[in-house]
Amino acid sequence: MSKTAETDDLKFSINYSEISNRIRTDIASKTFVSLQDLSRFICHALEPPGPPSPLDEALGSEIRVKVKQLKAPLHAKTVAIEHLAKRMPNGSWTHRKVNHIVEDLICPIIVGINPAERLERQNVVVNLSVDTGDQGLERGYWLDFRSLVKFLYEVRRIISFFRCNSTESVFNRTCQSQTFKP
Repeated sequence: MSKTAETDDLKFSINYSEISNRIRTDIASKTFVSLQDLSRFICHALEPPGPPSPLDEALGSEIRVKVKQLKAPLHAKTVAIEHLAKRMPNGSWTHRKVNHIVEDLICPIIVGINPAERLERQNVVVNLSVDTGDQGLERGYWLDFRSLVKFLYEVRRIISFFRCNSTESVFNRTCQSQTFKP
């Protein structure tokens, strides 16, 4: 049972305005080399600067962080990093279940069995999620979104597909055979 429910005291509830302000204030004057870098920084911005406050208590022991880049590389709508962060006894966060996401990558390809279907390219939308477990936020484990999206977009030019199932299979095999490190 949460402390807010136990005490009926709103100072133990989540103050979204304070969280937003804390994050915005801390990132306002900084630049980041990657979404992973920004995501880690957001967790650090939520670390208590001194003794835990009611806000820190309200955040609980685990949070989910998702950071999206709206002007994504090349032909994708967005790229994102998502992970869980668990609060350690010293107030710092440890990251787990790190997921790299490419949303709505548009690939014009030929899909179809009949000759008439194979005359024109059709736009196929690919959504990709790469789960790197507990790794992926440390600099040596960053995924290079630009290289990944470029590679997926370029591979579609090499291959013609008879069925959508074939498209998915080739994309899966192709992704598994590549390393996308910055």
